[in-house]
Amino acid sequence: MKKRHISIGPGAASLILIIVVLAMTMLGAMALLNAREDARLTRRSAKTTEEVYALYERAERSLAALDAAVRQGTDGLAARLPGNMTLLEDGKTVVWTEREDTRGLECEAEIRAENDRIPDSSLSDKLEKLENLCAEVFRAVYDKPAKAPQIRKFMDYYLPTTLKMVRGFRTLDERGITGAQAQDARRRIGDALDVVIHGCQRLLENLYRDDVLDLTTDIDVLEQMLKRDGLTESDLERAAAQAREAARIDAEANRISRERAARGNVSAQGGQASATATRPNDRT
Repeated sequence: MKKRHISIGPGAASLILIIVVLAMTMLGAMALLNAREDARLTRRSAKTTEEVYALYERAERSLAALDAAVRQGTDGLAARLPGNMTLLEDGKTVVWTEREDTRGLECEAEIRAENDRIPDSSLSDKLEKLENLCAEVFRAVYDKPAKAPQIRKFMDYYLPTTLKMVRGFRTLDERGITGAQAQDARRRIGDALDVVIHGCQRLLENLYRDDVLDLTTDIDVLEQMLKRDGLTESDLERAAAQAREAARIDAEANRISRERAARGNVSAQGGQASATATRPNDRT
């Protein structure tokens, strides 16, 4: 029986190597997509947890207000209850609703749902950034309800219009429309989202502008009070400290110069002694 020797040439080996590299690349890309999806799910879970905690905190405040009203007795209890609470006819049951304008939150939830259905990664990243900014805006208003009028146009126009654009982008993708006008529409939607994100950032800065101003004012007042009470370093003391530091640096520089000059003199004297010692040998 004859033995057959099978050998793989350079071309076949190269082809196998290319197949292996492509397979590893595909596996790496799939792992990256899964990791990004897991990270996005984690962030959304954290955001949902924060929202649930905010609702819990609000309910606790309502219960505390109810307890404070009940401690004063049952007589006239209905008049002492907060505006969102109602005492039923049995005189023992209190019901209330948390009054809140949820249009912004509903728009944010719809944008999030549309984002889950859009395969475009760049647009998805922009929508996720927009979601985070919206959450920060709503948190600022939740902390200080007096700021609510500042975001009225944001909720009445900007968010609904953005949602309409996102839905249009998703519709173009689902229907597989690839014409020149569709491509231009996709590009303009992406550019418009950049503008909306920038606008949200400016809105968030404006919401916290008064807080930053108040903080800066408090710092200035604190510094002035410390100076008035002699608890800070005066300008004269600061100038004297700078002068002492400059004198120390000059003295150090002079000391280094003297040491270098001394080493130079020693070297010169050594050279002269060597020359004197070699002269008698030159005569002989």
